[in-house]
Amino acid sequence: MQGSGGTSKLMDLVHELLDAHTDTVVLASDLTDPAWEAHTDYIRALHRRGHEILAVSAREADPVIPARAEDVRE
Repeated sequence: MQGSGGTSKLMDLVHELLDAHTDTVVLASDLTDPAWEAHTDYIRALHRRGHEILAVSAREADPVIPARAEDVRE
């Protein structure tokens, strides 16, 4: 992928993958197996970190483009 169009598509894909992990957490929320609980904690942390990295990357790539609201943590 080249140029900002490729970067945008890559970022969209990563957002989709992060959202899919969130869906897994929701689907597994009723499971009480300690292994699932540990895994969903890991997925939540990965989701937060992934969005933080994407927000920083977007600002570094093009400071004029605002980050997605869900990527900005206060």
